[in-house]
Amino acid sequence: MLDIIYSRKFLQEVRISVPARKDDVDLWLSGSFNCFGDGSLRFTRTGSRWEISAPIPPGRYLYEIRLNQYRRIDENRKSLARRKPLDVIPPFPVHGDAGLRLAYSSGGYTILGIFNPGKSGVEILLDGPRLVSHERFDVNGIPTDVFTVRGSGAYNFKIDGKEGLLDEALKVPVGGDPEGQGIVYHIFPDRFMKTPGSAAATGLAPWGSRPSRESFYGGTLKGIRERLPYISSLGADYIYLNPVYRSRSNHRYDVDDYTRVDDLLGTGDDMRELTREAHGLGIRVILDVVFNHTSVRHPRFLEFMERGNDWYVRVPRARRKSGTYFPGYETFEGHAGMPKLNHRSQAVIDMIRQTIRYYVEEWGIDAVRVDVGHSLPPEACRALRYDGPSADGFFTVGEAWCLSPILGRLHFDSLTNYHVRRLILDYVRGRIGAADLVRGVTSECILYGQNEDRMMNILDSHDTVRLMTTLRGDRDRFMLAYTLLFILNGLATIYYGDETGLRGGRDPDCRRTMPWDEMDQELVRFFRELGSLRGHYRAARTGILECEERHGVDTILKKSGDSALRLYVFRSPGAGVRIQGEPVLWNGAIQDVGGLWKGVASGFVLSAEG
Repeated sequence: MLDIIYSRKFLQEVRISVPARKDDVDLWLSGSFNCFGDGSLRFTRTGSRWEISAPIPPGRYLYEIRLNQYRRIDENRKSLARRKPLDVIPPFPVHGDAGLRLAYSSGGYTILGIFNPGKSGVEILLDGPRLVSHERFDVNGIPTDVFTVRGSGAYNFKIDGKEGLLDEALKVPVGGDPEGQGIVYHIFPDRFMKTPGSAAATGLAPWGSRPSRESFYGGTLKGIRERLPYISSLGADYIYLNPVYRSRSNHRYDVDDYTRVDDLLGTGDDMRELTREAHGLGIRVILDVVFNHTSVRHPRFLEFMERGNDWYVRVPRARRKSGTYFPGYETFEGHAGMPKLNHRSQAVIDMIRQTIRYYVEEWGIDAVRVDVGHSLPPEACRALRYDGPSADGFFTVGEAWCLSPILGRLHFDSLTNYHVRRLILDYVRGRIGAADLVRGVTSECILYGQNEDRMMNILDSHDTVRLMTTLRGDRDRFMLAYTLLFILNGLATIYYGDETGLRGGRDPDCRRTMPWDEMDQELVRFFRELGSLRGHYRAARTGILECEERHGVDTILKKSGDSALRLYVFRSPGAGVRIQGEPVLWNGAIQDVGGLWKGVASGFVLSAEG
């Protein structure tokens, strides 16, 4: 049985009841609303049935139910060959309430949305703010009225001539997050920088050779520390480190010991020295944490297999399509070497809380990026929130590959923003226009609310093809993509080596070594200019987007208070434009004697006002 209880709140109530059987161990709700997470939305067994009441925002989704992790079923226990549609579409307009609403404020502007699937007539009632624009487009697959206002005060809505959609007028939210808006430099530790001590390690691959899944290159924490001045020169406010824990893999996502640095990378003292020196340069440290699963060498898993405990979950063996069997326990995506932790165990929750405290108080960590964040339930996410004496400014970044307000507003302070990656890549490759790009970013803003200020915006990572490879070596599109990233709100993230045009295909090829002896200095200078511009211009870090498409030139406008940035993008060779403001950055474009700027396709000029 599946039923949806609709309300005027931002989150609707999706109730599902499934008949239970004797050999059932676990049931999860998995869908495009939680990036198809394994375990973030769990059913509870009540007598002869499994029940869940899931908070899901309005939208059009796909879903499935995971029985004992490895079997896909629907609410009638029928096996699924493909995921089913789930349309959460209220029969009336929805904006939300003071707790959760379709609203985002930045740079003196506020975007207010109202889901309006029935296409009712919607007007906004303002007491203080000034209306800037009113548009209508789909957000999360639902027709939505989107209002942009400027100034402080209160608002309500009028629906089909009737006042007071909201029980009482709401105040415009206050925007601006000092912990966001910065620049992140993302490092895969084994591939960044060797030091003399690492040369003594045996079995290392030659620096610069193509990586395999088993390759070790000997990068160290000391090596990262030595390069902090270089990272600082790019304008970085954060370094984000992939896992550093004891493990037998080069990626270290299969953790043997959560509180010991892997010997090949260094020691706990090296970690403390790295954070201390980073802090001295004004750089904070984000550490990748892995609390969805461990390795099979973790002491608690060895105990589990020998005599049992509640840290992991046994499930009936299930056959794969290939004819082989899944492990007899829950895992990360069926990988036998990565057994999934049981987040219903209080011992596991206590371990997460204690480990986070250790990272902050012993290692000096400032924030965490949470691996497989879309699969952690709320109680595990709460345990991630450090609340000790050094809690000021601490935040969590969940790994998520979809646009998910559940994860981005309820579970984490921030997400790895692959959604904005898709938007920017589609735009620079000509698959969508500027209006689609701006509407996509605007949709994200009102779905994530003020957490948009901390989104970790990325163009590539250790899990994707490198940007330069994705764009087939097109430097103009590459530079345009990063310029767009650097004028968006949130955390602009550079994957190590991108600043010198490092290439790489699918994992593990996207994890090549840093080419310190073959740096593209022209491209490095471009990234330093981007970092300087982001630090200097308020509109690069805060505000809202608008756009205009005409005569082969897109104008993407970023407004914040009385200042603005205009990005002129040449879509057709030979197109020209007279720019407003002072040109501060350009590529693939020149100004002729008459003052007209012209450029190659994907060339651009960035100008500033105020």
